[in-house]
Amino acid sequence: MAAPKAGPWIAGTVAASLTVGLAGWFLVISPVFAAASETRVQAESQVDQNALTETRIVRLKEQFEQLDALRAELASARLQIPTSYDLAAYQRELSTLAVTHGVTITSLQTGLAEPVVPVGAAAPVAEAPVTEDAAATDPAAAPAADGSTTAAAPTGPAPVDSFYAVNASLNVVGTHQSVLAFLDALQRGAQRLLLVEGLSGTALGTAESSSGRPATNPGDLELTITGYLYVLPETSVAPTVTDPAAAPPAPPALPVPDPAKNPFAPLG
Repeated sequence: MAAPKAGPWIAGTVAASLTVGLAGWFLVISPVFAAASETRVQAESQVDQNALTETRIVRLKEQFEQLDALRAELASARLQIPTSYDLAAYQRELSTLAVTHGVTITSLQTGLAEPVVPVGAAAPVAEAPVTEDAAATDPAAAPAADGSTTAAAPTGPAPVDSFYAVNASLNVVGTHQSVLAFLDALQRGAQRLLLVEGLSGTALGTAESSSGRPATNPGDLELTITGYLYVLPETSVAPTVTDPAAAPPAPPALPVPDPAKNPFAPLG
């Protein structure tokens, strides 16, 4: 009787071993490798996040060291653009400048606070009647079924949030040199910012002092300065301002310059 062949058994054993190996790979080893790879990616991500956090900490430390300087800069900025209307403080500042430069402020007028609109902001376009020719060339301009038309939407930047401008106008009388020195100090030496928009000068002659105006000589100058003061409240509520026409603030005591100090000769 012939011995049974071992080939089929060997082949079956090899196939069974391969099946068990593949099953072990897919069921045990492969998930472990996948979990290890995911853990490695998470670890690398955490390292990057830690590095970013350390950079932010260094930046915060640098900013903290500059905190006093930033506070001083903020205090200076609030003097230039205060958080309230505070016209009385500005009047006192103007009075000090007038005394320093020997001029007389004969009037100071301010308006209401209005939102600041950046340059280039366009107002809404007024609604205009639509003609048959316009409707034919531009279907969007055609009236609706009820006969109404749609006004064009405004374009351009919107007003700056919580930032207001107050128009101001003041008249100054003095010698030509004194008035120019006052104007320079108003722009360079004053704490509060005044954006000068217009200047208008008038040459004066000989006149006696009256109604708050000083005595003048030929060669003296009356300068009208127009511009804007600014207010930046800490909240989004517009500053409450009393209408100057209804209740004008009491003018400060203004000095009268000595005509004898006039260095200018009469104009020929």
